[in-house]
Amino acid sequence: ELGQDVDMALAEALRRVVPHFYVGLKAVYANTTVAPRFPGDLLPPEISPPRLEVDYTLAALTPRLQFDNRDHEFNPRSGWLVDGEAAVSRDAFGSDRDYEHYEFSANHYRSMSEQAVLASRLHMKYAAGDAPYFLYPAFGLGSDLRGYQTGTYRDRFLLALQAEYRHRFTPRWGAVAFAGIGSVAPDFADWGKTLPSAGLGLRWVVAPQNDISLRFDVARGRDDTIWYVGVGEAF
Repeated sequence: ELGQDVDMALAEALRRVVPHFYVGLKAVYANTTVAPRFPGDLLPPEISPPRLEVDYTLAALTPRLQFDNRDHEFNPRSGWLVDGEAAVSRDAFGSDRDYEHYEFSANHYRSMSEQAVLASRLHMKYAAGDAPYFLYPAFGLGSDLRGYQTGTYRDRFLLALQAEYRHRFTPRWGAVAFAGIGSVAPDFADWGKTLPSAGLGLRWVVAPQNDISLRFDVARGRDDTIWYVGVGEAF
């Protein structure tokens, strides 16, 4: 087991340049310490092992592009949300590591009826250069491919595709069914072990004025079945 302490400052600006299209820049500066955590009863009390830790200072500038023509921010029924960014970390910025971190996602929403919506998502991440291991993409950190413990599947390249059918039975209650597939690999655009995901969920509209739901999901991945509780839709 590893422990990680982080002190971080982040600033981001995003500006609409034409309808539905945004351009922005994000800056991140962080100091982090990573060290193994030994169980208290692993060694006798008279033995005190040296503290094994690694300190990093990371600084990155991240240009970002976004296209958003969704009809609703929290519970869209139509439209696209496309997001792309490229983080660049260099010694000249004060970073201990020179690396790049790329991320792209595309969400699409289609109304099937007054009560039903089909949502789909493509998500890709890639860590290049001398990126520290904890910046490698991993399933379990977000909502892509629910049903995976955080960090079990981690590598330089991540690809995930998923779809979710959402049905509102009453103004306050709904349910979803979702499925997806993905993989992690050491090289860009490569495909490693196939990782499936499928599950069901229940929705209760906790904030009707903004159509925000409380989310209860159960998902089965390749190895585990995991329960989730959250606010808002998974994507």
